[in-house]
Amino acid sequence: MKLIYLSLKTDFQEFFTHCCKKRTYFFEIKKCGEFNCEICGPIKSNPEIFNTLEGLPDPVPGNEGHYKEFLDIYGTSTTEEHCPSLLKKKQHNIPEKIVKKVGNVMGFSPRAQYAKNVRLLVRCSVCDKRRVLFAKRRLTETEYQLLSNILDDIEYVCGITFNDMCDLSSSKKTELLSPTNDDADEEINNRNLIDEDEDNTVIEEDDDDIHEQEEKEQSDNVNDPIEKLFQLVFVNAKHTCNSQIETTYFSAGIYPNICCKCGEEEDMMQEDLCLPYCRICEIEITANHKKEQKRKRGKRNFINETNAKK
Repeated sequence: MKLIYLSLKTDFQEFFTHCCKKRTYFFEIKKCGEFNCEICGPIKSNPEIFNTLEGLPDPVPGNEGHYKEFLDIYGTSTTEEHCPSLLKKKQHNIPEKIVKKVGNVMGFSPRAQYAKNVRLLVRCSVCDKRRVLFAKRRLTETEYQLLSNILDDIEYVCGITFNDMCDLSSSKKTELLSPTNDDADEEINNRNLIDEDEDNTVIEEDDDDIHEQEEKEQSDNVNDPIEKLFQLVFVNAKHTCNSQIETTYFSAGIYPNICCKCGEEEDMMQEDLCLPYCRICEIEITANHKKEQKRKRGKRNFINETNAKK
């Protein structure tokens, strides 16, 4: 029997509603504890210990911009209204006409070929979804390696662009651009010693020296490989943590097969003419088929396995 028919099983749906709690940051299953319950049945653990267990709480704001400690809110009734990722999702309540005016900030429409030019993905640190990177021309091997190193050191969140993340410190840029060998390390250490000596020396600079220094800094920024890379590689700024995986991810045909809704890789389901879904998302869409329809592949075969069968 296909898994999609589980949504039609009343016993399963009743258990899901009775014992499960789905949140942005966790999924919880807990029996009610009633001995005569016909849905989840009696518990097998120690009743005294079981009665002390409470559900996981949602984030609750505290003082000075911080969230309350776990022990302070454990056992209390909470909601998801203060989840950081959900606060970013509130822009989906903006009228559609206004959202469209925002644009993707890339200057071009996302295409499969532009994704193949980069061949890398970036993960959101909040929702953990993969986002496709685009470039109008193919990256050189040097640019590819530099971008790979940068992606390991930045913290991306859906909705921001590389221009928002280009303020790397000078030391971090030096680390990313310098070769990793003993001679280079020794040279950097010597430069640091010279800089320390210069810092301890009082030097009076006139206006001309300051002006020349500013011009040199501007020239360095223009020739900065990281700055140039950020002008070449883009990520769609229209994404929020509520956005599903974009169609270009699948049409490119170079990335791992994942759920097009939540981005998970495990327990994948695949139907003809539809993008892949995981088991949980498959059940949710089938149960709410009146509110949400499955995303179609379109004219292209996005899954490589389909092409292999032919």
